[in-house]
Amino acid sequence: MVRSLTTANVIEWEWSRVVYRAKIPSMEVLTTVKRFWTCDEAAVAVFTCEIVALDHIRHWNIVQLLGWAANHRTRLLFYDYLPNRILGDLLHGGGGPVVEWEVRLDIAIGVTEGLTYLHYDCIPPILHHDIKADNILLGERYEAYLMDFGLANVVDDSTAVGRGNFILKRNRAFG
Repeated sequence: MVRSLTTANVIEWEWSRVVYRAKIPSMEVLTTVKRFWTCDEAAVAVFTCEIVALDHIRHWNIVQLLGWAANHRTRLLFYDYLPNRILGDLLHGGGGPVVEWEVRLDIAIGVTEGLTYLHYDCIPPILHHDIKADNILLGERYEAYLMDFGLANVVDDSTAVGRGNFILKRNRAFG
């Protein structure tokens, strides 16, 4: 599988990591591999946070963490492979097909359902902290999957101020 981690299989580059499409030879299955370039304290914290955040999450709009591997030089996260890549590419001219407004609405609804699950159904709640088009993968039928939980944090009950009724009252006040 390490042979698949080449520039030809890059899905996305960022400052501390690169995301690849890779094949697991023994199973003939495609997977997404996120490789962290650096092993400094910040990169290790992001890597660990992503594992902790995704370890027990099971939702149809959140990318599934399949596993991870780490040594003193590199850190890898393994996810389900999603063939339509990243929403940011789709919206900002990544060379893909033009997607109808109805499909775009379904993508937005999927993102909302994933966030609702994180905020209200996870115990304790999880805040993503980095929602953007480049952190939303698209499945075979353009279903949305939230990814990139490296900045996410778990909210303990003592810091969960301003949820529920406060938010509803504030929204009603502004129409």
